[in-house]
Amino acid sequence: MTSLRQFTRLDPLRVMGEGWETLTLLNPEFSQGVMAGQFFSAARYLTRMPASAQEIRPLPDGASVWFPAVGLAFGVGIGLVVRAAVVIDIWFAALLGLITWTVLTRARPLAGLAAYASETAARAGAEEGEPKPAAIGLHVATIAVALLLITQLILLMLLTVRMDNTEWVTLALLLGWARLAPMVWVNTAARTREGDAALLWPADRSMTARWALALFVASLLWDYSLLAAPLAILLWQFWLRRSREGFTIPGVLAGIAVVEGATLAMVIVRGMLSPFGME
Repeated sequence: MTSLRQFTRLDPLRVMGEGWETLTLLNPEFSQGVMAGQFFSAARYLTRMPASAQEIRPLPDGASVWFPAVGLAFGVGIGLVVRAAVVIDIWFAALLGLITWTVLTRARPLAGLAAYASETAARAGAEEGEPKPAAIGLHVATIAVALLLITQLILLMLLTVRMDNTEWVTLALLLGWARLAPMVWVNTAARTREGDAALLWPADRSMTARWALALFVASLLWDYSLLAAPLAILLWQFWLRRSREGFTIPGVLAGIAVVEGATLAMVIVRGMLSPFGME
């Protein structure tokens, strides 16, 4: 008999993915099962994305190309939660949206940001002769994560106030861009052989380019301020290439959080500067 502890450890994304794979094996013509299985595998991988080279796990073939689709689905889910909660209070809706955002992604980008900030600060402290560089890194990581969470909460509140039942579209495209970003950086790491990020999954430049084109067109038609996302992706790529370690796994994870925060901030700024607001 399955114990309660074992039951609580069940991963619904893993169960759904394995279910689709089983259906595909039983019925070879069930091609939709292949795509659905890859989608759930990609979603599960993103919510448990390795934070170091020691945690790397194999990714099923073709699953990485579904990362932007997973981001789109996450964005829609967060937007619908915010819209449902806004009838109670704006701040409550923003807080619930932030909690949903964190739960869906299992805080992996935040963990990557903390690890990257901690390593960078500790390394800088060691070079400057600090007696306890690791402690400095821990403080910097805590401050970085706290500032990002506070910023996202405020930006979600402003997004909810300024958009008329359509914030879910903006959030979907935003998270789609943010989940495309690792594909771009891993492709670059594989090409330049800088850092350990190339070990995450095989590079797929053709599908990365197709997703980038689709998201670019959709963002241009919906809200051109979302085009800050590809700019943030390129700037973070430049930052990683200029860093001593190159494209590290914590750097890739941290970049997801950076792209999300920077793009959301640009959407809000554009809305404030526009005479017609965001509607």
